[in-house]
Amino acid sequence: TTTTTTTRTGAGMTYARGEVGSRAADLILAGRHQEALEVLEKEVHPSLEKQGDLRLVSLKMSCLTALDRHAEAVTSLRELLSGRRGWAAGWVALARVHLDLCEYEQALRCLEDDARGTKNLRRGCPRALRDQANDLRQCVVQVRDSGKTEHERGNAAYGAGEFRRAARHYERAVNSAEASGRAPSESERETLGVLHSNLSACYVQLGHQDVASGEAMFRKALRHAQRCIHLRPGWQKALKRREDAVRALGCAAGDDLAHSLDDSLELGGRGESQGAARAPSSNTRSREDPKAEGDRLFKRSDYAGAEARYTEALEDEGSHHHRAKLFSNRSACRAKLGRWLPALQDGQTALKLSPKWYKAWMRVACAMEGLGNVLDAYCVYCKGLGQCEEALELWRAAASLLPRVPITDTHVSLRPGTRAMERFKMDSTFPRNRTRVFAISDVHIDQHGNVGWVKGLSEENFKNDVVMIAGDVGDTMNALKICLKEFKKRFRRVFFCPGNHDLWVRRDTSDRMYPDSIAKLAAMHNVCQEVGADMGPAEVAQGVFVVPMFSWYNHQFDEGDPHPGGLRYDSFCEWPQALGGHLEVWKYFIKLNASRVAVDYKKGYRGEGDPCVLSMSHFLPRVELPFSRGVTELAKAVGCKELDLQIQQIDSDVHVFGHSHVNIDTTCGNGETRYVQSALEGGGDLYKIFDRGHLAGGRL
Repeated sequence: TTTTTTTRTGAGMTYARGEVGSRAADLILAGRHQEALEVLEKEVHPSLEKQGDLRLVSLKMSCLTALDRHAEAVTSLRELLSGRRGWAAGWVALARVHLDLCEYEQALRCLEDDARGTKNLRRGCPRALRDQANDLRQCVVQVRDSGKTEHERGNAAYGAGEFRRAARHYERAVNSAEASGRAPSESERETLGVLHSNLSACYVQLGHQDVASGEAMFRKALRHAQRCIHLRPGWQKALKRREDAVRALGCAAGDDLAHSLDDSLELGGRGESQGAARAPSSNTRSREDPKAEGDRLFKRSDYAGAEARYTEALEDEGSHHHRAKLFSNRSACRAKLGRWLPALQDGQTALKLSPKWYKAWMRVACAMEGLGNVLDAYCVYCKGLGQCEEALELWRAAASLLPRVPITDTHVSLRPGTRAMERFKMDSTFPRNRTRVFAISDVHIDQHGNVGWVKGLSEENFKNDVVMIAGDVGDTMNALKICLKEFKKRFRRVFFCPGNHDLWVRRDTSDRMYPDSIAKLAAMHNVCQEVGADMGPAEVAQGVFVVPMFSWYNHQFDEGDPHPGGLRYDSFCEWPQALGGHLEVWKYFIKLNASRVAVDYKKGYRGEGDPCVLSMSHFLPRVELPFSRGVTELAKAVGCKELDLQIQQIDSDVHVFGHSHVNIDTTCGNGETRYVQSALEGGGDLYKIFDRGHLAGGRL
């Protein structure tokens, strides 16, 4: 188990820096660079830069670059690098600034290195940072060689669909052409007109990509189109650019802005040319707007009528409205009408059209929640946090979903109609006298060649049998999927509950796609559904109930010192702030068991033989159970006593657990429940706990 140590002496300053850095990094990830910069400048003392907190300095430079404060960033970095020439991350950051300024040779000089490590990227530079430098070097060379002039580089970027970069190149070309201050010649006017036309096209594309900043982009597009008309009166492409910008901005507002720009520019074009540019707006304005009518109907709660109007607007090829907004609004109508699948489809279309618009993410998540996929909806909100500036709305929505998972999620809740309930009933008539149930834990299929052990199991001997896997299958989702698939080839039913390793989110693996460990837990349910395994309870044969239980450790399990320790176990796990920190995670996992421990499994059974309940968790439910007590603070990260209350609530006959790698089959105190661990990493094997109608106990 991995641990990280929290230094107690002098921890105040270190902890403060860590909090500020994490908060700023989250804001940067959400695209809120100005807020991140304010956090860094307000809460971090300027002397910290001189003390060497280079991570915070790197975050500050990222903010300055994103806010186009390049000169300030260059000055700060140069000053710091003069005293720390071996600070490789600083040279990479400075190279990025020079790239933004189109200073390609300076950027390449910042990224110099050699085999002796005598240049900026010295020997000992982290591998990941050196890879970043190599990627950035290739990017600089590619951009530099994409054209001889900024105009040509802009054309190359536009052709590649990189509209923001293309706009920067065109802007620099315009600034360079206008730097002399003299009146342009006829050929220069034509060239400038082309540049402004291209800029208008870029900003229209950028506005369609990001609804949140769409209006600002469309206004820029209209200004450049008007400037183009001023430079090249009567040019049809210029008129088309203005028509596109007016249509995108909204006919009424766009036409008014066009008039105001006409007044501010000394237009030399013919009156008929200007009239031709305005004509589409006037004609469109005279028609009834189905979107506006849909908005009014929605406010009056006439969702069916509003849906029809939005559909009409989508079918109108001449509509000036952003299609992402129309699909989003229609998704909202369909959600109000309880038509969740069409609502999801519309939400996904809106998200595809505008991936940085927070409402598109919310429409998709809302529809998923309506379909019962609450954990998946949580994942959607979390992924949206890294894409949208309106991160606060998404964060609040994600936090509000967590308490609803045990009640409504189709994989977790046992309400009628959920997938969990369907899986619960599917084998209730299977003969118990043909069923065996085996237990195993801590398979760790990605370690010590354990995958060979799994593949070595017979594919014929267990066709009627059930296996309970009590956590720690592997460190990654790929390992989990391989393991469950191999067991499913051999067993009729495969049950799994997650352990600490299963919930790791290692950023050096493909698991980096998961925002946090709860999102990875959601993905586990989907993997189980894909391979035919289960994480929920089920009657696997007549009167034989298997009940997997979620669990996490509680530091109060350490009766000798029931207080938080100085070690942080499982630092690869990442938990949402709404859970209250890593010390409170166990409470949420106990709540996840609410619907499955509320069932009286034995009471309703009327068949032959005595009913039996076989429960399972990864962590230890009782302090009497063995673990390596000599390991520092392990008692705080091994079990949860509150879990045993739930085990007794369902009157479990056998409880399977893992984690400690100490194999045992025992009872505790005066209780009748047997506690069993058979950990593969502890020398265990498949352990039979039910054998054709009767409880059993024995290694296969």
